[in-house]
Amino acid sequence: MGQYRSFPSDVGDLAAALSQRGAAFALLSDLVAAQDDLDHLPQVARGNPSTLNNSCFGRAILGQLDRALLDCDEALRLSPRFADALDSRALVHLKRGEYDMAIVDYTAALDIAPKMPLSLFGRAIARERSGDPAGAKADAEAAASLQPGVAEDFRRLLVK
Repeated sequence: MGQYRSFPSDVGDLAAALSQRGAAFALLSDLVAAQDDLDHLPQVARGNPSTLNNSCFGRAILGQLDRALLDCDEALRLSPRFADALDSRALVHLKRGEYDMAIVDYTAALDIAPKMPLSLFGRAIARERSGDPAGAKADAEAAASLQPGVAEDFRRLLVK
């Protein structure tokens, strides 16, 4: 009789699956499940930029900003032009009130991948909070043109 396996056989696949699921649980406000997945990432996750980014993003949503920043910084050390990790790190800076740093990271992400509506909207918030209402309005409008409803989607990232 064969044995049923409910997880990927490769440890790297397991890390990727846990980090993706943890980030998804965080987005769905299932904070206990998100925390459980992110806390059980195997050590191999430390060398994978995508897994580190997912962990950073999920932890940013959970409000674990110091740990999130470490994961984003490591993802970017391994892959400096990784737009998603720049976007995740910008979210961490935004939630920490480091608006100038958030703008720098959102801008860098958008230089690599210009059609990221959440990055545009995040930069709009950072610009508004740093005293640039014209820049904020332009970014918010550009984000909404790419993804209607982006404002509500982004607010879910901030309200944890």
